[in-house]
Amino acid sequence: MIEINLQWLNIDHIGYFCYNGQNLTVKITYWNHYIFNCTLSNKNWHPFCLYHLKISINYCQSANGEILINMVKDLKKVLIVDDEETLTWSMARSLSKDKDKYEVFIANNGREALNLLKKNKVDLVISDIRMPDINGLDLLVNIKKEYPLTKVIIMTAYGSSDVQKEANRRGSLYYVEKPFEISDIRKIIIDLIGRKKGFRGKVFGLQLTDIIQMNCLGRLTTALIITRDGERGVIYLNEGEIIHAECGEQKGTDAFYKILSWQEGEFVSNTGVTPPVQTIYQNGEHLLIEAMRRNDDKV
Repeated sequence: MIEINLQWLNIDHIGYFCYNGQNLTVKITYWNHYIFNCTLSNKNWHPFCLYHLKISINYCQSANGEILINMVKDLKKVLIVDDEETLTWSMARSLSKDKDKYEVFIANNGREALNLLKKNKVDLVISDIRMPDINGLDLLVNIKKEYPLTKVIIMTAYGSSDVQKEANRRGSLYYVEKPFEISDIRKIIIDLIGRKKGFRGKVFGLQLTDIIQMNCLGRLTTALIITRDGERGVIYLNEGEIIHAECGEQKGTDAFYKILSWQEGEFVSNTGVTPPVQTIYQNGEHLLIEAMRRNDDKV
């Protein structure tokens, strides 16, 4: 909380703070009596009750009142969607440990979630599949269409490989089966919303081996998410070393060789995501050579 000298504070000064990327909570009191309270940002400060704010400032300045301004950190927003109210409540309570990193919203059905998405810039949605009005997969499609920058995690207690493939095909980044450890969800959230800024784009004409080699040479820690015709595979690297791979129910080298057998598809490199486990211990160069040999044998 920052106390501002009333002798020089005016509406233009508040505008200066807002236009420089700060969110402000402005509390105005007169002899410890509440007069006015509002939250302002660079998007809404000018039209947002500007008239009342001016009057309150002028009144307090003339009467030796005080104005307190709290600069609020602009946090990421995470939305949890599940028709089980006890689950959304317990998840929100557990995730509140990271309240300095992100805000948590909850919705107990799909329509409520869509309404919250309209009113808030949500960075990540964690949604159940089975819900009474709009199921999680349809919600996922709607989010990817209307809010393409919003990331989505699908969770379900009725998992199957077919459901997982469909969720991946519709754009889910992660597929989590209940019951799960909340610590795992927290880690995924931090990985997804804490990602550093960088360039996004598409690379055409490269083979998957080329992409992996570039990540190895750059000694990157990343998760390469590869999709093809509804199938999804992930190859994890830690400081340039291939540590883990998963594809459907397969893990380790079996998953790695299956992914490398795909001749085309799409990929996303999630830099900074650490491998959940280590299932691969071979040298990266050996793995790539073996993958190419297997592909040649199939031809």
